[in-house]
Amino acid sequence: MFAVASPGGSEPSAIDKAMHSASALNAELELFHCIFDVEVARPGRFATRDVEEGIHEFIEQRQRQLERAVEPLRGHGARIRSSVRWGETITMNSRMR
Repeated sequence: MFAVASPGGSEPSAIDKAMHSASALNAELELFHCIFDVEVARPGRFATRDVEEGIHEFIEQRQRQLERAVEPLRGHGARIRSSVRWGETITMNSRMR
């Protein structure tokens, strides 16, 4: 598994290294992208869609972007897949120790 910060803007040399490592181990490479956007998770009171629908649409958009980056790599015979997951950040406060 190789985590990418941006589905369309990962550094090609880093992905190449991950691909070579996976090939050397005869393993499949998974490009993984975790997303969270507070604006999508908590839309304003004038939102025209519910939160779950907005999250689902956002995930699908990012998955399509990541797939566009993965597709040329498959053309070179790489065993590679992509996944996008929704994740919320946890904020520590003074009561949590």
